[in-house]
Amino acid sequence: MTRYQKNLTGQLGESDHLWYALRKHGSAEQVEVWLENMASKSTWKKKRKEEDELLRKEYLQLWKECRHYKPDFEDMTMIERQRKAGVKVRAQEF
Repeated sequence: MTRYQKNLTGQLGESDHLWYALRKHGSAEQVEVWLENMASKSTWKKKRKEEDELLRKEYLQLWKECRHYKPDFEDMTMIERQRKAGVKVRAQEF
């Protein structure tokens, strides 16, 4: 793998493993052409900063935090909102 080909995989945000995976299907020259084609059409650097992508990452982070069930967990922010709304609160007093 030449330095130029390594740079092409870097532009795509991929590791060297992409090169070796593509190499199974074509010659070194053909794989270089494929990588050049992919790099010229790639939009991931722009799209990763778009609002939808940022919201997706935020959602995934929240999902990771919430995916484990903890029966004794009480969100203090929600308890305070309920208290202000006049809803009966289950949590112990502060």
